[in-house]
Amino acid sequence: MKLIEKYFVTGVKYFSQILSFIIFNYILVAHLLRLIKPTEGYIDQNLFDISYLRFILFLAFLLGSIAWIITFSEKKIKIEQPYSKSKTENIFCLVTAFFLAVFYIEPFSFLHIIQYPFFILLVFFFYMFIPQLIQLYQSFNYHEAWKFFSKKPDFRVSIPKVSMPKVGEELKRKTISYVGIFVFLILASIISFYSFLFISNLIRDYMQGRIYRANQVRKQFHIARAIPQKALHTQQVTVEGYNFGWPTPLGNNSYRVLTNDGPVRLVDEWTNERIKFIVSLDQPVGKKELWIERPTDNPQNSQVIKSNTVSFDVLSRFVLYPQANDSLLTRLVKRVKRILFFNLPFLDNVIVTTYQ
Repeated sequence: MKLIEKYFVTGVKYFSQILSFIIFNYILVAHLLRLIKPTEGYIDQNLFDISYLRFILFLAFLLGSIAWIITFSEKKIKIEQPYSKSKTENIFCLVTAFFLAVFYIEPFSFLHIIQYPFFILLVFFFYMFIPQLIQLYQSFNYHEAWKFFSKKPDFRVSIPKVSMPKVGEELKRKTISYVGIFVFLILASIISFYSFLFISNLIRDYMQGRIYRANQVRKQFHIARAIPQKALHTQQVTVEGYNFGWPTPLGNNSYRVLTNDGPVRLVDEWTNERIKFIVSLDQPVGKKELWIERPTDNPQNSQVIKSNTVSFDVLSRFVLYPQANDSLLTRLVKRVKRILFFNLPFLDNVIVTTYQ
């Protein structure tokens, strides 16, 4: 392997291994701190959101897999057989694999009856994967890593005599192998770089006090955002925030979503941190202010409290859907805009410039 390639591969390996270790420990420390001191303002509360936790755990597993593949190719570790371990280690791997499979099976609920054999496959995968991950971290050499990062690389090499490559099956096999390695390293580099940015942003948020401020907001009756920012008639809007309450019974008029045109009637879902409603056809188009009203937490107090306000735009359906007198070109343009509108919401302000 050439020096540049070797240096690059080793760098990806160490970065992946260290970043995955940091993520695992970050999750562990945050959960331990929450058990010891639940009201601590500097604990990242996002870690207790199932979707977010599932994502960063997946990121850590992916980084660990990259580091394991490179370390295995260097013949520094071998495939661990969990069933060859002691009974205690076997039980630990099996129980951990079961709970990880339960944790990750939810996004695959669309598989219906295939979900059950897929769950068994997940259990088997984690049962085999956990010992490999443990072995990877046990094989980590701090002195080699420090030497690698502290030493200035030297890429000066003597250029060997160039001989004509062999043709035939051997050349084809080597070409496929090199392409596969190249693609793997590119993907591994992108994932490692993204993970580095992810951890850097977390550190910056802690240093600038954003985590603490976000946790203070979580204690309030607060709307964080309305998604999407621009909504058509009959389109569903999701309001996200904190402490919306739990309206019981469903017909309780003290819990209301309101705009400057009056109350929203078509509420599909109401939880403590999320409300989903449909923009009704009689809702006037234009920029709207939206807020929530609910009773206080004291059942003896009949006072209604009001959240902060957020804004969103109501658009006529005919901005993106054809009318009877539209030309063929107009219909085509609207179709393209409609595809972009629903698939690239960050371009809403460019795609839609008028309300009707």
